[in-house]
Amino acid sequence: MSQLLRFSPAQRAAHLLVSLSGMLLLITGLPITFSEQLRWVIDLMGGSTVTMLIHRICGLILAFSLAFFGTYFLLERLTKGKGDSNLSFSLSFFLKLGKDMAQDMLWTFGIVKERPVSGKYDWVMVADILTVPVFCLVEVITGAILWFPFPLLSFNPGLVFIFRLIHVAVAVFAIFFVFAHATILHFTPGNFPN
Repeated sequence: MSQLLRFSPAQRAAHLLVSLSGMLLLITGLPITFSEQLRWVIDLMGGSTVTMLIHRICGLILAFSLAFFGTYFLLERLTKGKGDSNLSFSLSFFLKLGKDMAQDMLWTFGIVKERPVSGKYDWVMVADILTVPVFCLVEVITGAILWFPFPLLSFNPGLVFIFRLIHVAVAVFAIFFVFAHATILHFTPGNFPN
């Protein structure tokens, strides 16, 4: 069986940075948010000053990685068309993606005998590739607003609450996403399309 190179070494390094910074953002951010219940994590890490510093450094790493992936993705499409992947933004691409998703679900439940044949990325991977940057962007923007509150926020605590709520809600969703991502794509390599 031949191996398929999905990511370049630079992309794998950026993925590792996103993974590590994301885990550290969750480990530091949840105790910051739920400080009464998780105060022991803050104390274990050396106090709130250290926890906040680690959280902000990891936020900067996440922002850098997001910029790297975004720039790479755009440059790849500008210089090579679709690049080395089967990703595009045409209507036919999204229709095929929907058809593949439906057929894959039917295959999962034994209703059809054939699993859909995908290119380099199947519909689950495409969903990851398209949604992760959106969630990261929301986290980077809301985190930056909370870190450097502009004057309007100082006069409107309700707005601060809304940005914090969005930031925390996406982070909590990320916990479930990480487990699903790892289970579907990393711990079951046989599920990768050929």
